[in-house]
Parts: sequence; C-alpha cells; structure tokens
Amino acid sequence: MKKTILLLILSFFISITIHAQGKSNQFAKADKLFENGELFKAIDIYKKAYSKTKKKPLKAEISFKIAECYRRMNMPKESASWYKKAISGKYSDTQAVLHYANILKMNGDFDKAKEQYQLYKELVPNDERAEIGLKSIETIKKWQDAPTAYIVTELKAFNSKQSDFCPVYSKSSYAEIYFTSTREASLGNKVNTASGQKFSSIFVATQARNGKWSEPVLLDEGVINTNFDDGTPNLNKNRVVMHFTRCAKEKGVTSGCKIYFTEKKSQVWQAPTEVKLLADSSITVGHPAISEDELTLYFVAEMEGGFGGKDLWKVTKTRKTEQWGKPENLGGQINTQGNEMFPYMRNDSTLYFSSDGHLGMGGLDIFKAVQTKGIWHVENMKVPINSEADDFGISFKDEANDAGLFSSTRNEKMSDNLFSFSLPEIKITLTGLVKDAETGLVLKGSKVSLIGSDGSSMERITADNGSFRFDLTPETDYLFTAEAQGYLKGKAEETTSGIEQSKNLNIEIMMPPIKKVFELPNIEYAYAKADLSPISMISLDNLVELLNDNPNITIELGANTDFRGTSEGNQQLSQDRAQSVVNYLISKGISGKRLSAKGYGEEHPKTIDKKTSELYTFFKEGDVLDENFINNLKTSTQKEIAHQLNRRTEFRILSTDFKD
Repeated sequence: MKKTILLLILSFFISITIHAQGKSNQFAKADKLFENGELFKAIDIYKKAYSKTKKKPLKAEISFKIAECYRRMNMPKESASWYKKAISGKYSDTQAVLHYANILKMNGDFDKAKEQYQLYKELVPNDERAEIGLKSIETIKKWQDAPTAYIVTELKAFNSKQSDFCPVYSKSSYAEIYFTSTREASLGNKVNTASGQKFSSIFVATQARNGKWSEPVLLDEGVINTNFDDGTPNLNKNRVVMHFTRCAKEKGVTSGCKIYFTEKKSQVWQAPTEVKLLADSSITVGHPAISEDELTLYFVAEMEGGFGGKDLWKVTKTRKTEQWGKPENLGGQINTQGNEMFPYMRNDSTLYFSSDGHLGMGGLDIFKAVQTKGIWHVENMKVPINSEADDFGISFKDEANDAGLFSSTRNEKMSDNLFSFSLPEIKITLTGLVKDAETGLVLKGSKVSLIGSDGSSMERITADNGSFRFDLTPETDYLFTAEAQGYLKGKAEETTSGIEQSKNLNIEIMMPPIKKVFELPNIEYAYAKADLSPISMISLDNLVELLNDNPNITIELGANTDFRGTSEGNQQLSQDRAQSVVNYLISKGISGKRLSAKGYGEEHPKTIDKKTSELYTFFKEGDVLDENFINNLKTSTQKEIAHQLNRRTEFRILSTDFKD
C-alpha cells in the first residue's frame, strides 16, 4: 500500500482531465476525491456511478478511473480487470494500454503483457516505454533462471497486516531498526482516505542480547510522529541526524509533503524542522537521502524541469552551516518518463533508488548507479532483490557490509513488508592437474606458480596425483605456470571476472617433455619457395610464446624438403626455409643467440606417427615417406599430401642453461 501512502501523497495535485458532459453529481464527487488522492474513498463512488450509467463511453471512462485508483493503491489484480474493461469499452486514452501492460507484467501474465506492449507500440510508436516493456519480458526469465548470490529473508517479526516499509538501521550495532508503518498502533485515530489504512508513522524495534526483537513501538511519540503521514527516515553516517517525510493535512485538504530534519541530543530526538528546498511551497517533496559528508541532499519531486512522473533531485552546499542551494535534476540517465523514488546514497559513490521506468521485473525495481566522468551507469539489482512486485526503500548496514534492509510487496496480499538481504562471502577455489603433454600421465612434484592481475602470487607443489589447489579472489585474472625437471614450462589462464557465487574452477596444465625433436604444425611453404604463409605465422607465434615462457633454452630450427628437384637445390631451399623461421622469431623479439637455422634438404623423410595415420587413413604408423613409398601411392592427391608432410619444419632443444 505504500503507493497510496507515499507515492500517492506525492501526487495529490495530479489530475486526469475528464469531460464533464453527461456526468452525475456523484461522478463529479468521485473525481474530486480522485484529484485529492483520496482513492480508497473514490473507488466506492466510482463503482456506484458505473453501475448506474448505461453510456458505454462513460462506463469505459469510469473503468479507467477505477483501474487507476487500484493501480496507485498497489492492487494490481483488481486494477487489471478494470483496465481490461476500459480498453474493451474503447477508452480513448492510450495510457490505459500501457498501464494495463505494466500491471499484467506485475501479475506475471507475460504473454498478455507482451500483446499489450505491442499494441501500445503501434498506437504510440515513438514512446520508448513500449520497447522497454517488451525487452523486460525477455530479460525477466533470464534473471529468474540465474539469480544473484544475495540471500533475501522476510522480517516476519516486524511485519503487520498493514504496510511496513523503508527500514533503516538506527544504531551502529545493527540492534535497532526504524521503519514506516500504517499498523494499528500508528499515531492518530483517523483513516487515510487514500489507502483505507491509518496514516503512517515511524516505528522503532530493538534487538535484545539473546537475538530476539522487541515489539515495534512509535518513535518518540509526540516529537517525531504526528496524526498524519510521517515516514521514510534517513540517517546520517553517525546516526545522529535524521531526515524524513511529513505530509500534513488540514480540514480535509492535503497541503503536500515536506522534508523535515532533526538531531539527536543526549539520545533524544529534538523537535523536527522543515527543510526549505523550494521557493514554491505548494510543490510536494519527499524521500530524503543525505550524503555521507552531509553536503548533498537527494529527494523526490514532480516539478518543472523533470522527465515525467517523479524524478530524483538534489541540493548541495559547501558547508553544513549554509543553506541548501538550487535543486538540480539528476538527469536523463537516472530519471525516466516513469517514477524514480526512494533514493539512498552509499559511500558517497553509489546511488540506490527505485524505478518503474528503467528495464525491470515489474512495478518498482531497485537499481544502483555509479557515476564516472559525469556519466551515470545504472544497473538493475535483479533477482532475488527484485521481484515482479514493488521493491523499494533499500538501505545498507554500513560502507563495507554488503547487507541491509528493503521493502517489497512480493507477498500474496501485495502489501508492503520488510526484508533483509545479505551477500555471502564469495569463495572461489581452483583445483588443477599437471600432466605430461605426450602421455597424459599426471606429474607429481611439479611447481605451480600463480600470478594474479591484483598483484597476488603464490606457489604450490603438486601432490602424488598431480593435483594442486588455490583460493582465488573475485574479479581477477590469473596466469598459472608449471615447472618440472625434464619438461618445458606449461601454463594455463583463468579468470574470476563475472563470478557472482561461490564456485570451484578446474584446469589442466600440459607440460611438453624435453626431447630431441618437436615438429612445428602448420608451417607450410609453396613448392620450391621459402616464404612463410599466414597460417605458418600463427603457429610460430605459439613458438614465440614457448620461448618466452622458457628463457633458458636454445633451439635449432630444422627445415626439410620433399625429394623433387636436385639434392643441391633442396639443401639450399631447406636452409633458406629454416632461416626464414629464425628471421621471423627474431622479428618477434627472440634473441638470435638462442636460435640456429639448419637445412636438411631431402635427407630425412617423415616417419608417420599415430596421429598422422588417424588423420590420413591411407598411411599407417611407421611408414617412411621416401621416394619409393610415395611413388607407389595410388593417387596424385595422396602423393601431394605425402610431399607436403615432408616439407616440414622442426625444432630441437640444444641447451637448457642459456643466460643472456
């Protein structure tokens, strides 16, 4: 019901124009109540007028008004049925279609909501709200299937049958909570004609040493609370300064909402005073949020210079003793054509607020926004912080603790309740195996080193089963290297970026054994040419990486040719090919002292290994591709493949103790 209590009390002066012709006195009375925000009272009179009129246009108009009352009172199920009647009755205002789509989304009827968004898009093609609505339906399912790691718990000890919302911790020990409520214990004995509930008051609950919470009671009755609406408390860092919203009402006329300020002295809140923000006292303001340095006050208002609906504004000053400056709208990156409300500033760097205009789940969603170089980056808090209902009024324990309180209408009765949330410590571990790249066997006693982008470094020795384990930090990139006697270094990379829940990662590090000859794959040359092809350069870049990872080795680059051409020509060609590889490696920063080129001509035809025999079934393991073997192959294609396999480049390790 908080839309009635605080969203609507900020909207008492907004009216929807209705043609007077054909209206009864009863209907006019309902309109007056509607314009004053007395929605609960207006509904009954509208329904009586609806039952008496037979004019279809007027019935559609009344249906729309009743739907609007229920929507603003946060009763989406009731609202949906009356919007449907208004649209079926061909009500002329296209906003009925948009509101109906939004309400259907809140009710979880996504297929029908999609139909209405598409209809609204046809009716009002330039209104981005239709596109946002359609996109949100696609996004909701993804968020529901992959919720964030937050844990949300209903605070049943605090919640009543009425509305309970906008909670804050009022002590650094977190053993005391202030919140707004319309429960029976609220001050005053009158019923709010906007909601049908009592006017809201600020309540306090305390936690005993045994962990049990007390029954909530009125906060400083007679000082803070009045007979009308008081709520949305916001405390400064030291919890000795409080701003809150007060909505007065005199002789049945709402005079609007204002922000009030009070200080705690000797553990007692002093009489609050109004915070003068606007020259025009008729403009209603509320939902205050003070910055950590107390030099910026954020608030909600609907006034000239906004983007539509309720907007977030701020006022600033350079010293606490000064008066607040001129209000500034937070701009179009924060504010939309919808409603932006319930601001909360954390660490003077992150702004939290609720909105029904940004891409969201339905109703009000909680968003967080960070400003960099004058640009706000807005992010939906997603599931489970947000739901298809209204989620709003978030606050945190402190600067470092990613836990706090908020309010939501996600229960079956769609009434405001209090919830707590916390983000468990994310534990990310990595387990791995070090293996021989040739045999796949695990290697015990290998040294595995970790280097993180956050500057971290650690080492582990693999167990008898070749395994190792590290604890990792979120949002960090890691490089892992492995070393063992008789092997070239192996390495692997992993990142924890984007991981939002505890997780165990797995990697394998393959270590090539040091042997006499390594063939370089995909080093290709055209017939009788020494020029490297582009695909050859990709393979050689991997060799560059290996040489950089193993700066202690020197190698010989050996090139081989097929038997076509003269022996002398092939010898020179192979030498040129080997030198072209050396030249490429040098161009990539490898010291020439570590490299030597050797041409072997046609002297060493390739011997087919198991891998090659599996790739080319017309070869078998152990075949030697000499001139006699190739000449006996059946087809020219098979012969050309054999020639290409002979035109290979290999490297052999000459030493493992190089020092520049």
